[in-house]
Amino acid sequence: RLVQGDILTIDAGMLLGGFAGDAATTFTIGPASTTQQALIDATWLAMNTAIEAARTGNSVGDVSWAMQSVAESHGYNVARGFCGHGIGRRCWEDPQVPFAGDPGTGPKLVEGMVITVEPVVIEGAMEFHMANRWEARTVDGTMVAQFERAIMVTASGGVILSGD
Repeated sequence: RLVQGDILTIDAGMLLGGFAGDAATTFTIGPASTTQQALIDATWLAMNTAIEAARTGNSVGDVSWAMQSVAESHGYNVARGFCGHGIGRRCWEDPQVPFAGDPGTGPKLVEGMVITVEPVVIEGAMEFHMANRWEARTVDGTMVAQFERAIMVTASGGVILSGD
């Protein structure tokens, strides 16, 4: 049951015209506290910084590092064991796009490639408990925020295909 003060992420996928889409957003039930808003803002910035890094010739690791470095510079962690992904005719395609990584590592990004950028930024420890197939909760009960957009890789950075 949701109550005033909860933080909630909704992640939804869809199929349209034979292609998959995927997006997620985080919001609060009622007004956000200063702490909640700081986490949400850092997560939004991590996603947008990663979208800018999704340039032709960069690597998946460059995108992953962009998410990780922004989160960590704000005092947060990114989830390990979860990842973004390629997306096209199916919702989950290669390559995997981890939320953390080293610059210059992993597959190279090519013009027109479509991937999801979806940092999961955590206030506390990086460990999760799966309540069921789709519901993950932090082991220490700390807050989590996530934003996700499907993007197309271009020479000037990612172009958002889903969401705002």
